[in-house]
Amino acid sequence: MAWRDDARRKANGTLHTLAAGAALGHPVSRMWAGYWQRAARA
Repeated sequence: MAWRDDARRKANGTLHTLAAGAALGHPVSRMWAGYWQRAARA
């Protein structure tokens, strides 16, 4: 919520680019990997 408040005056395209860049630049989470495939956890 703090990020949304800080970025409230920026254009929607800019916010999308920032959020997508942050999500795509982050490594794969070991905890969430395989979640949608219902993979068994070791």
